[in-house]
Amino acid sequence: MRLNADERANHTGQQKLARVPSMDQSIPNLVSTSDDPLKAGTDVLIIPVGGPESRGAIYDSVNAACDAELDKTLDALGFTKATANTVTQTLVHDMVIMLVGLGDQPDLEAYRMAVGSAIQQVPEGKRVAVAAGDEPVIAGAIAEGAVLGAYHFDRYRNVEQERLDEIVIVTKASAAVERADVMATATALARNLVNTPPANKRPEDLADTIAGLLKDNNVSVTIRDQAWLEAHDGNGLLAVCRGSEHEPRLVELDYNPAGAERHVVLVGKGITFDTGGINLKPSQGMADMKSDMAGTAVVTAVMSALAALDVKVRVTGFCTIAENMPSGTAQRPSDVITMMNGKTVEVGNTDAEGRLVMADGLVLGSRMKPDVIIDLATLTGAQIVVAGMEIACVMGTADVAMDEFEEAAETEGEEYIRLPLPKRYATGLKSNIADMNNISGAGFGAGTIMAGMFLAEFVEEDTPWFHVDFAGPSFRDSVSGYLSPGGTGFGVRSLLAWLETGNIPPRA
Repeated sequence: MRLNADERANHTGQQKLARVPSMDQSIPNLVSTSDDPLKAGTDVLIIPVGGPESRGAIYDSVNAACDAELDKTLDALGFTKATANTVTQTLVHDMVIMLVGLGDQPDLEAYRMAVGSAIQQVPEGKRVAVAAGDEPVIAGAIAEGAVLGAYHFDRYRNVEQERLDEIVIVTKASAAVERADVMATATALARNLVNTPPANKRPEDLADTIAGLLKDNNVSVTIRDQAWLEAHDGNGLLAVCRGSEHEPRLVELDYNPAGAERHVVLVGKGITFDTGGINLKPSQGMADMKSDMAGTAVVTAVMSALAALDVKVRVTGFCTIAENMPSGTAQRPSDVITMMNGKTVEVGNTDAEGRLVMADGLVLGSRMKPDVIIDLATLTGAQIVVAGMEIACVMGTADVAMDEFEEAAETEGEEYIRLPLPKRYATGLKSNIADMNNISGAGFGAGTIMAGMFLAEFVEEDTPWFHVDFAGPSFRDSVSGYLSPGGTGFGVRSLLAWLETGNIPPRA
């Protein structure tokens, strides 16, 4: 018997989950049920399978429910082990069973990657369920992998492609699935913002889009325009955007739940397209520079999900949005900028623009005297040299907060490597005519660290702060598990998992 969505919900006790906004329906709806997975009313059932020592509790549960039909089928196929992310298909009780390997000793990320891989192999037009077991953290990871593995960005396609419109997660841990849906939807929102072409997210457009997305999420939104920046010495943003026909924007977001005792400020780099300015980038790879606003995308996505997760921390976000273009009005190498905190900066390279716009957000955030400031930016190509395409770099003065953040991030499969900010390196930013240069001197090296050293100059000394450079992990060009080409949404789930704990060290 084939049931429509409402009939299936009534028949199996399925619960469709509410959604935070994500610009468009780029991910399928998520439904949870505690019924027998073989009676979920779907065409396909995905089952994660462990290594040779044990096929795992999820497999064992489904196998018992079908009188060991899975064992019989796999034995007939000669199935002996489950290599990570590989999919084997069989037919049991008129249902296509997709067994996806977890490898040996799987962690939560192995579940996400495996289920994400399997979801992408579901035949078009088929309804799918995923057996997730009843362990909440595993069920949540499976749900995240399933939803994000089915992510698509088809807004600009003329030919409509059939996509999954619903995924059923079979588990008794419905609260974990509901949380996973919030996490995945926020991640998809960040991906959508990054994947939007630069002509459709000029600074004013992106600011308006952010305001529209957050209007019903218990977040207040204030858009600061060029006139405001001129009146308040927002000269980092103004200088970077001088070469563009489009004026900069600084978007201030505030989520302030009743009873909040801690205050976190997030600052996100929002370069909607980065040509490099007068120091023009090479053409190879320039198309990827639509992703240079991934920091702002992450901040927006995090703000969209705070109320849904019932976060008890006040969170203020600053999105520093500009477009870096070459023209007759563009800033030049050797120009000097007087920044919002009064420090002067010689422009050594116009392609080191991200740190200039971030400086304005850091100054404003410091003035709020929060417990901690976190800034997120696709700041340096050197980050990829240091940590590659899958690991971000983190550095700063808030050691305890960084520890708590990294611990929460580990549960979400996002990895960070800690870098130092040695005081002796400050000489590398010396300028002969200004307080500092926006790049280090020739041959100094340590590009990622030096960018962090620059940003530190715009955080008040008594304000705990750390900087995340995720130039590599924020964008990719190929499919891997639940990660699709384009924006990844890296950092969204790390921040949400940390803020959700409420483990924010108080300001000294």
